[in-house]
Amino acid sequence: MQGDCPHWGKNEIAREILAYLADHPDAGDTLEGIMQWWLMQRRIQNQIVLVEKALNELVSDGYVKKNTNTNLEARYSIKKT
Repeated sequence: MQGDCPHWGKNEIAREILAYLADHPDAGDTLEGIMQWWLMQRRIQNQIVLVEKALNELVSDGYVKKNTNTNLEARYSIKKT
């Protein structure tokens, strides 16, 4: 149901808001701004490490290939047999 949120969900969001404010003590924004810029940005940054680990494992297991371009940016794609 809309508006219903598990108790842990509210606590997690509250922790993320406080963590953002601890890192940016002069910050202030609207509800929409907090959703887009504070919470989503923190979640994306936290997920980058997990995605990188998963990609490295897929490369190690031989499912994905990793190529590095001249700017040292890695590009991933399916490893064709």
